[in-house]
Amino acid sequence: MVLGRAWRFIKRHRGKLALGGALVGGGAYLMHWWWLSRSGGRRGAGQGDDEVTALLSELERAQFLRSTGRNCTATVAALLPGIAAQLDADLGVEQITAELRAKPAPDRRAELCDQLRARAFARLLASVYAACGSLLCAHVQLHLLAGLLCQQKRDAAGAAVNEDGDASDDRNRRQHEISEEVKIRFLGLLDTRSHVSDLAGQLESHCLAECAGLDVREKFGLRRLDSLLHRLRVGFEAKLQAPESDAAASPAPAARLLPSLRDSLMDSQRQLQREAGDDGRGLQRDDLLLQRLCSEADARLRSVEAGRVLKQLLDSAGMALLRVFTAHYQGLNSDASLHERTLPLLKVLPLINSTAALLLSRQFLDTSGLADNAGLLRFSADLFDSLGGSPSREMS
Repeated sequence: MVLGRAWRFIKRHRGKLALGGALVGGGAYLMHWWWLSRSGGRRGAGQGDDEVTALLSELERAQFLRSTGRNCTATVAALLPGIAAQLDADLGVEQITAELRAKPAPDRRAELCDQLRARAFARLLASVYAACGSLLCAHVQLHLLAGLLCQQKRDAAGAAVNEDGDASDDRNRRQHEISEEVKIRFLGLLDTRSHVSDLAGQLESHCLAECAGLDVREKFGLRRLDSLLHRLRVGFEAKLQAPESDAAASPAPAARLLPSLRDSLMDSQRQLQREAGDDGRGLQRDDLLLQRLCSEADARLRSVEAGRVLKQLLDSAGMALLRVFTAHYQGLNSDASLHERTLPLLKVLPLINSTAALLLSRQFLDTSGLADNAGLLRFSADLFDSLGGSPSREMS
């Protein structure tokens, strides 16, 4: 009875009920859609903020690395004239050529010719090692400073935001701040003229022994010249390799190829210890910071990674040298093919001397690709990140 009455009511008002149901259902759907869009928008906005923050951090890091890389190149370019002057003093050939023009006795003439050959090749190799080594050392020192200063900047910003910070934390932060004096003293260690003299002397002795018996009238083509330079370099680096070291793992240890630069870092530490006494209690805060920077730089230059990067730089410089020699041989007035063209060693030596001078120039740094070497930039970026320059550290 009741069901029949309800059925008749539905049949009588079915149009109104259908319209009301549609309105209620549509309204519910619209409310549900509005709520999802609002909540999704809020989640999207928060995620977008995180992405923007990460992007800005990465852009800041990239800008920091580019700026530091340019500073490294400019710093090394400023050092190159001093290195060239030092090599002029240590491996100059003016006195030798003047004595040869005086037509000395045959035995003396042979001795002078040996010295002339040895000094030419030694100067070329010394220029390669000095340019590549100075660039690597500049990247280590400047990126080390950049990473620490970036961390120092963030620590200062965090201390300013945290008003309830502990006073001891603030004192500890100030204790590790790097002053301008420390920066100047630390970067002053990059003056590589002192190590060039040691390097030049070792290379002259090495080239004198390896080039013995070469006649200045012998013909040299591109292949023979490149082979001789490669043999001189490999032999010299093999002599520097310590007996207990792994030659495969560390093919060109920076600390051994640049012994005087490493010594300047260690001498700085020993000087600080002498001034302070054996127990080190007299060291000032800046002295302790400089000691820390010296130790860190020395450890980085001794690393296997630094040796690999230096080998990459030396290989790149060798390829650039070959391009210079190739251009010279291409300019010879000869119908022979490029690899069949030859010059007497007497005419090759001036080419080697002029190329050594080119090596120690800003032009060579830019055109050879040394300043933009991928391995060097990656090594520098890893150093920067390990000392606090990574954006992921900044966000943590």
